[in-house]
Amino acid sequence: MEDFFETAKANLIYFIIESFYALKDAVFVGINHRLNIVWIFFALFLACLIYFLRDRENSISTFGLSNIKNVIKYCLPRSVFLHWSSLLDYKFYFVNSILTKFITFTTLVITVVAASDFYTALLGLVFVEGDIISSTNITTTFYTIFAILSLDFALWVSHYITHKVPILWEFHKIHHAAAVLNPVTAYRIHPVEKIVQGICIAIILGFVNAIFIFFIDGDVRAFTIWSTSIATIGSNFYANLRHSHIWLDFGSVIGRVVSSPAQHFIHHSTAKEHLDKNFAIVFSLWDWIFGTLVIPKEKTQLNIGLANNEHLEYSSVWGLYFTPFAKARKLFWSYLS
Repeated sequence: MEDFFETAKANLIYFIIESFYALKDAVFVGINHRLNIVWIFFALFLACLIYFLRDRENSISTFGLSNIKNVIKYCLPRSVFLHWSSLLDYKFYFVNSILTKFITFTTLVITVVAASDFYTALLGLVFVEGDIISSTNITTTFYTIFAILSLDFALWVSHYITHKVPILWEFHKIHHAAAVLNPVTAYRIHPVEKIVQGICIAIILGFVNAIFIFFIDGDVRAFTIWSTSIATIGSNFYANLRHSHIWLDFGSVIGRVVSSPAQHFIHHSTAKEHLDKNFAIVFSLWDWIFGTLVIPKEKTQLNIGLANNEHLEYSSVWGLYFTPFAKARKLFWSYLS
């Protein structure tokens, strides 16, 4: 019995220490994380720039103390960042940070490496030999482009199917249950949806990796900045505005290639004409190709959340985790009956 209590004590201490490190990592995030202070700064800079450009009365030439207060109210409104939905986002973010420290959901699904090995073996059955192209900066450039596009497409596919498959929608629904948008809302993602994302990434990115690994003689690597994807760095400059009250549109030309924060705001709209539109994470060309693109012509006042106030059913961290399971189970049994 004494050994049991000693083991329990040691495990409790381990859990507390690891939880502390998980919370630390959740606050002091790396440059690849959109909540890094660098990207928060750029989001605030863009918000301030939009504030001054959109209202001529807010000219920088007349900048004063009252203007500073107005800028703060515009960029960081209490009605958004202290809203009950935002407070729930913060709680869920930190609880999820602790859970993912102990549960690695990627171990439950096929990985990109495993998928690449499988595809490479299949290529070996079709082609006599590989390694026919030497690894150069040109091949690295091509791999970087294809890896970025395939990863983004995989995320688009996973986003699409979590909307279109009813049982999976119950898990993605927690993200759309946000009554207001703030940068932390981006991390309101159910673990089941993370598994779906992992499978899609493994299947699609794994296939691209296999082609390059099989045919290129040498290392297959992508160009990075600070050990981070070029696309991630590029999109992080404005990524925090995707889930915010700030309206930033890229126009009808750029908007067909790169998804703007305004386009993602439309994705969260409850209006019927906006349902199942703008699934893009970075590149909206997928929405353009598959007919799910909506580019706003002007700034529009939109209601976000879920229809019929369903978002009120997800008002706690417990509800965000377990309500989807209850609804998915009910839906599953309805199919069988």
